[in-house]
Amino acid sequence: MSNRRKFIAGLGALATGSAAAVGTGAFTSVTAERTVNVQVAGDASAYLGLAPVSNSPNSDYVVVNNQEVSFDFSSGDGDSSGGGSVDGDGFNPDATTRINDLLRVTNQGNQSANFWVNIENLGAGSDFLTIEASGYPTYSPNMGSKTGASTQLAYDGGNDSGVHPYKLDTGEDIYLHLVVDATARGGQSPNNFSGNATFVAASDDSQPPL
Repeated sequence: MSNRRKFIAGLGALATGSAAAVGTGAFTSVTAERTVNVQVAGDASAYLGLAPVSNSPNSDYVVVNNQEVSFDFSSGDGDSSGGGSVDGDGFNPDATTRINDLLRVTNQGNQSANFWVNIENLGAGSDFLTIEASGYPTYSPNMGSKTGASTQLAYDGGNDSGVHPYKLDTGEDIYLHLVVDATARGGQSPNNFSGNATFVAASDDSQPPL
């Protein structure tokens, strides 16, 4: 089954307020109706852009369906945005598997934001999965020259001391890498699992959880 990402968009209340006035022309209240236009874009063109990494073979694990990104590590269905197929059926047991350059995240809004990924809704899988980020794809000669390389972004609902949100400036890209540890830590090893990962971009002073 697919490990589907979950996108949550909140619409804040829009209001105009008038300070209380004293003297001629004072009023008790004003109600004014205004037009509000809201458009839902696909993941690639939304304010928080989510897209496969160009030129990365690991984009075969990324599926784009109705402009929404999801991930499938279970088998090759030929439906990946990269146009290729994955021959294997899953991760190796008793091994640590790293998949670099899985997803490109872009701040297409108008202000900086802290970015992290909440994986607590992956259930048991959240104990074995790590998400890291870098300022460049791993195949770039600039890899590692930008603050944030190998930053741990995955929050699993427990102790968040090891999670370091990435400050994503306006127009900036980062690249996500997935690490799955199936080495039976604590006598347990992951079986098949699926669920939602929530991508969070919040104001500069925000920290997980949110």
